[in-house]
Amino acid sequence: MIVRAFVLLLLLSTLLTVRAHGETSCAVETAFANGVWTPEPFANDEAMTVLFRLSDIGQAVDAKAAIVLYHRDDGLNNLSEVFRLKELEAKSYAERQTWMERFFSVLGLNAKALLLFGPGALIDAPLQTYLLNNSFSGAIVARVSQQTAGDSQRLAAEFANGHPVLVVAHSMGNLYTNASVVALGKQLKRGSLGVVGAGVPAAYLVGDNQSNNLLLVKKNKAAMNVAASAPYVTNTDDFVINILRRSGPFHWDAPLKGNATNTSADPPGHSFIDIYWNERRNTGDMTVGLATKVISELYKTCSSLPNTASQATPSLNQPLAQRTPPSLFVPSPLPFPSASKDGDSTELPEEVITAITKSFPEGSVARAARAFAQASLGYWISVARSGWQYDEKANLLVGESQVCLRSLIRKTPAQHAALEASYLGLILAPLTAKVSLYEKFNNADAVASGHPLSLNMELETACSQAGVQH
Repeated sequence: MIVRAFVLLLLLSTLLTVRAHGETSCAVETAFANGVWTPEPFANDEAMTVLFRLSDIGQAVDAKAAIVLYHRDDGLNNLSEVFRLKELEAKSYAERQTWMERFFSVLGLNAKALLLFGPGALIDAPLQTYLLNNSFSGAIVARVSQQTAGDSQRLAAEFANGHPVLVVAHSMGNLYTNASVVALGKQLKRGSLGVVGAGVPAAYLVGDNQSNNLLLVKKNKAAMNVAASAPYVTNTDDFVINILRRSGPFHWDAPLKGNATNTSADPPGHSFIDIYWNERRNTGDMTVGLATKVISELYKTCSSLPNTASQATPSLNQPLAQRTPPSLFVPSPLPFPSASKDGDSTELPEEVITAITKSFPEGSVARAARAFAQASLGYWISVARSGWQYDEKANLLVGESQVCLRSLIRKTPAQHAALEASYLGLILAPLTAKVSLYEKFNNADAVASGHPLSLNMELETACSQAGVQH
């Protein structure tokens, strides 16, 4: 009798375990795809800013970690990547261009620039020619292919776990998102993906319908007409997108039209946090609203599928007026020593420590702020001493300490909301705390950058891994 009871209990336990593992959580994973000239700490922070804001809407969002689809800051090569992706967009993601087609691409860019800007455009012709020729170089082709494949693999891993994913893409990140989603092929299922574009240089945005995505690639007129209503926001005063729109070769497909205007232009009007994620602006209010709507749709679709965990429908799509606007994103100035004083010491300059102490109240937040500044400074000194070679261990520490600091700031009482601005200012401190190092960084960022920080972790574990008591 005892043996029978034991067997029954074991069987029941097994069934419950199988059911638990068979159920899929419908909490939406948030991913961020960054644009050009975004150093790693900034891309990391933009991804966390997206995660923390969207997690406010409730259990529909997995608040443990964000996904960073990082595209390395590679100087002028970033522009070559954009040109390469736009050329592929004008053809298809599968076709290769002949030498003659490359020649007419260069000719088309220079001819249009000459028509738009007059004879003075000829002065810029060598740069334009370099950019377009470089976009066909083996190094750029390989980089675009590698980063596209990396984004595809990251998304495919989430889909394999049954997690719906929202991708918020900024600038060049939209072009990479289009390419990586098309590359997923049949791995992309309906209801598994939502894309919200910000500052879009692409002619269309992909979605979770791969058949329709392929029609977009082939320039199907009906599909392209539908693309105009995709969830995206482009500032009408976005200087970067407007320049691209006016000066691209004739055969390029124009970026999606500007569809949001702010009360003040604030040129260049292209930054993600200040323009496209700041709810005090029309552009930011619209982007957050679209992201919230897409999350609602993904969550609803996932919840209707079999073998999903039973969850109460969260409260979504709250009126924009009821949302708590973020604090103003104005970096706090921090004093930095002169190049003659900084030397090669890995210790934070006293001026930076003093500034951190003034900006952050004593306690776990202050300890995390110092840890982040120290880790970041240590990383850049390490790569500078090694001839600008990537230091994986040092970079991992930067990511862990940054995630720790960001999560602790989020937990601070409302009266300390001003810490947000101080935090954004602190991101600049490690790179500029030593002026001579910053000068070296400006000359070598194409070599030193390109490795994503460790944001793809559970936020609760970040502080312990960074050695910060809280």
